[in-house]
This record gives sequence, C-alpha cells and structure tokens, in this order.
Amino acid sequence: MKSQALQPRLALFVLTRALFVLAITMLAGATTPGINGKIAFSFDATGQIYTINPDGTGLFQLTDVNGSAYSPDWSPDGRRIAFSFDDDTHGGIAIINADGTDFHDLTPTGLHAQPAFTPDGHHLVYECVDCSGGDGIFLMRDDASDFPGLRLTTNPFPGEGDSNPEVSPDGKTVTFVRHQVDGELQALFAVDIDGTNERQVVPYTFEVAIKHDWAPDGGHIALTLYGDSPDRHSPEVATIRPDGSDLRILTRYREGKVVTPVGSYSPDGRWIAFRKRTPGTFGLWVMSPDGGNRKLIANFPFAPRFIDWGPKPANDTRDNSEAATIGNQTALVSEAVISGPNATLSPTSLTFSTQVIGTTSAAKTVTLKNTGTAILTISSIAITGINAGDFAQTHNCGSSLATGASCSISVRFKPTALGTRTATLSISDNAAGSPQKVPLSGIGTTAKLSPVSLSFSTQAIGTTSPVKTVTLTNVGTTSLTITSIAVTGTNVGDFAQTHTCGSSLAAGASCSISVKFKPTASGTRIAALSITDNAAGSPQKVSLSGTGALGTVVTLAPTSLSFSCFFTCFRFCHWSCTPPQTVSLTDAGSATLYITDITTTGLFSQTNNCGTSLGAKQSCNITVSAHPPNQCGTYTGAVAINDTGTGSPQKVALTEKACP
Repeated sequence: MKSQALQPRLALFVLTRALFVLAITMLAGATTPGINGKIAFSFDATGQIYTINPDGTGLFQLTDVNGSAYSPDWSPDGRRIAFSFDDDTHGGIAIINADGTDFHDLTPTGLHAQPAFTPDGHHLVYECVDCSGGDGIFLMRDDASDFPGLRLTTNPFPGEGDSNPEVSPDGKTVTFVRHQVDGELQALFAVDIDGTNERQVVPYTFEVAIKHDWAPDGGHIALTLYGDSPDRHSPEVATIRPDGSDLRILTRYREGKVVTPVGSYSPDGRWIAFRKRTPGTFGLWVMSPDGGNRKLIANFPFAPRFIDWGPKPANDTRDNSEAATIGNQTALVSEAVISGPNATLSPTSLTFSTQVIGTTSAAKTVTLKNTGTAILTISSIAITGINAGDFAQTHNCGSSLATGASCSISVRFKPTALGTRTATLSISDNAAGSPQKVPLSGIGTTAKLSPVSLSFSTQAIGTTSPVKTVTLTNVGTTSLTITSIAVTGTNVGDFAQTHTCGSSLAAGASCSISVKFKPTASGTRIAALSITDNAAGSPQKVSLSGTGALGTVVTLAPTSLSFSCFFTCFRFCHWSCTPPQTVSLTDAGSATLYITDITTTGLFSQTNNCGTSLGAKQSCNITVSAHPPNQCGTYTGAVAINDTGTGSPQKVALTEKACP
C-alpha cells in the first residue's frame, strides 16, 4: 500500500521536472542574437567588473563590492549582469543592472560562483561549492526562490569542483569544466539541462581553461587550451564542435609567452573576444571565428578577465551602425585607471578537501603580485575569521614587493571540529582595497579514508585487475552509521567494490573496502568510491582511475612443465630435483603488453627477465625451479602472469613427482 501511495507523487515529480525543463528550452528563441552590445570583464587588480563599448569607448566601472567581483554574464535582454563576488562573509552570486544599480545578493551564505543565464533569462546555472552532496553545477531561478535548485552534476574527485557552466543557445545543454588533481587537470564536459546524459567533450590532456563560450548558432564552442603549450603559460584560443570534433587552433602566440585566453562570441556570431598580452600591456582584442581579421579594442595595464559580450538592449541610444562598430586601432585606455601599488591575488579563494579532524592537509598556494606602478608595502599576512585556528599560513613575501614582483603564501587546513570551517587569508598593505582577502573553507570529518585515491595499472579491456584496498576508520568518539558504499561517477561500470564495513563502525574501529578495475573501453577511465554516512562531509570519496587497453595475444611455450625429485641416501640422505626449466612468454599481438606481476604456487619458484612491459612480437623468459617436498607423492602448482593480454592471467601448469 505504501508503494502505491507514492506512485502519484513520483509521477507528479517526473511531470513537474519535465515541464520545468521544457519551459526553459521552449523560450530559447527569445535569445536570438541581435546588435552587438557592450563587453563586460573584471580586473583582478581592482577586484571590480567593468563594461566597454566594442569600439573601445565608454569604459565604465559596474561594481563596487567590498572584496572582489568577477565572472560576469549578461542576461539575454542585455539589461542585467550576473556575477560572482567574494567578501568578508562568503563567496556569492549577485545580479546587477547594466547601469550599476539594483544590486541583489542571491546567495547570502555559503560558497557559490560562476553564474550563467539560461536562454529564457529567468534561470541561472552556477557552481555550488558547499552544497549538500558535494561540489557541482546547479540550476535555479534568477531570483533564487528555489535555491539551491536542481543539481545537474557532482564532481567525482574528492575536493575538486565542476565550474564555469555555460548554456547552449537552444537551452538544452550545459557545458562545464571538471577539475581533478588539485585543479591541475581540467576537461570540458556537457550534461543535459535536466542533469542527465553527462558526457566528456574534450580530454584532460587538452587542459582547458575555465572560461568558454557557445557560438550564437550553437555550432561551435570557443575555449582556451593549455595542453598545446609546453610551459602551460602560453595558452591558445580554439574552437570545437559540441560533440568534440573539428578542433581548430586559432592563435599561435608562443613567442614572448603571450597569453591569449578566450572570452566570448559576439551576439551576432561574427567575432570572438580574447585577451592578448604584450610586454607592458594587456589588450582586449577580437577576431573572426576562423582566427583572422584581428582588431584591437583597448589596451590596459592589467589583464581583463572573464570576458563576456552582451546584446544591445532596447534602451541603448546608439544607432545600429554605431553599436556595430568593432575595434579602435588607436585605442589606448589611460594606464592611470589604476595607479600606485596594486595587490593581485591568485586564486581568489581556496577550498580544501574534506579533512579528518586533527590532521593537516597538503598545502595550497596563493600568489600575491604587485601589478601596480609603485612598491607594495606589506604590513601583515594573517589568518582571520570565524575558524582562524583551523588554518595556518607561511609565506616568502617579506615586507615589500617591487613593481611586477610576486611572492607565495602557503595555506594548510587542520580542522578542530566537525563540519564546514571557514576563515580568511588577509593581506594588509598600502594598495587600494587593503586588506586584500582570500576566503578559505574546508570540512572537518571523523571518517578517515586511506588512501584517498586509487590508481590502477593499465588493464586489458574486459579483464579484471588485482584488488586494491581502502581502509575506512572512525576516528570519532561515537558510532559511525554507514548508509551506503558504492561506486559513482563517469565510468561507474568499470569499477566494482566489496567491503567488510556493515551498517555501522564503532569509535576507533576500521573496515576494508576492496576495489577492482575492469575497463569496458580504452583510454583513461575514472569514477569515485563514495561512502555515505552520518559524518561531516558525507559522502566521503576516493577517486578511482585506470587505463583500459586493447588486449594483445600472449603465447607461452611450453604451457606445462614436469619435474622429478628423488630421495637418496649415500653416507647421508637428501632430496634432489631435476634442473630448472624455462618458459618463453611472447607478445604475439601488435600492441605493447603491460605486465603486472608473475607469481608461482605450490613447491615452485621463478625468476624472469620480462620487466613491466613487452613490445609487440618480443619475448622474455621465465625460469621455473622445483623444490623438494617432505614426503613422496605428486604435487601441482602453476606460474601465473597478470598482464594486459587477453585471457589474463595466463598460466603454465606445473607438476612435481617425488620418488617416481
């Protein structure tokens, strides 16, 4: 009866969700591009957002927040801008009119960032850093009346995030950047607007920058790639189709380490805005989608970031020909926009992985740079805020920084209590906006996982790896209630787990979780081991990774060996066995064979010269020795080779006859 009672409610939920998504996608036509409007961007040096006309005139400071504002996104009607900001209390999302009036903080608590409007202009996609269930992309109304809204993604890597969502022009797809390995690897992913059908668009090897943008016709995505740069400091602007095909590199500015991050397509689809650095200045430039016809809009002494190009609103007084003017070949915006010492911090916030109470995290680094025209005098660098005792910092900044110089501040997290812990890295100096602040956050927990990541060796498709073990320990003083232990994430079907944990774990007790890898496809395969419990930071996660490889044919010659052992007495009694014998292992395929281990069972041992891999058509030798038993009889064993070949582990049957 209970399940029958739930059926109408479940049907209503499914219908409501479907209508909600349909309403967003049906209104996509309202965002059809028109005349090009203003370009919005942020300066890290001032911590504010600015707008400028596409002909380089009309530079206007839009925001005046106590902290830093960044990541602007225009509404489809060109009247409003959604953006991220950090202040003394939280990292939030706000909306402001294009003239700088009517500021609304949509998320007065927590950590939220990188909003983007949907085509209907009434919803936002954004990153929620500290929402229940972990970091991910959410969809909510533009007035936050349904906050946090519908969860679209969950990052499977502990302590990592999904960021910078963008919505396709038809309103059906959300693209976003997925981070792993302390944010050092970034790939572009996509998910349907209802949170289903998640897929990877470009691989992690491309190392995409966080900012990307859809072409107004939905045919291409503009993005910045670091993977094509040997020093990861000279990224290149590229375009790619939403299915990951037709990659085109548009810029080649390697010389002089000129940085060219992408910004935004123009509303008419004829231009891509980007930033180009030359010695002593940063230029806001545009080019056609094929990489040609490049024009300078304006030069600045500091880098314009998170560039977003809006449509011309109905109340724009410029005529269409004036608004359509692109570029100003003589533009040189006064470098007096920001003068004197200027303190720039990167990154502007730090989020630590869930950490066991009383243990210290790995360090995260903040770079302080003087991007001004005078010496930056540093009075103090300290941790302040609610949970200041949970964070610690060290630095090499000294008491001053010359123009253009930088220094590093290392921050560690050591929680003293359960739950979300927050503080602020505060730098007091003689620059405008002092003290400059970096919000800090992390979660303290009593559920300890060791290790926090598992990386499997290359494994042949369809074959199963040896087991790797994760230990879950309850370091708290009360029982840990375990709701579920499961594999989640992108390639969930490639990993499997078993465990000894039961439904609860007493204080101080531990249990084991065994994980195996059985790839279903070639290439990098990722997932997460997710433990849902009543500890803070639940679900706790262990990142899983491995590489699937096309299996190769392995031959063994011979496939069995027989030995004899004799017990003789002449003056004294002793056992003697026939000499060692050799098995030849050959990679008979066309791909490299990766060898995990070679072992024996029974009264046998082996030595080999095979190493950890064997090239196609190459061979190696395994020498097997028999050891005497305690009494006469027939004994069996085997040589087992665990590798990426088909049928792994391959085996050689061993027989020993004592007293034949």
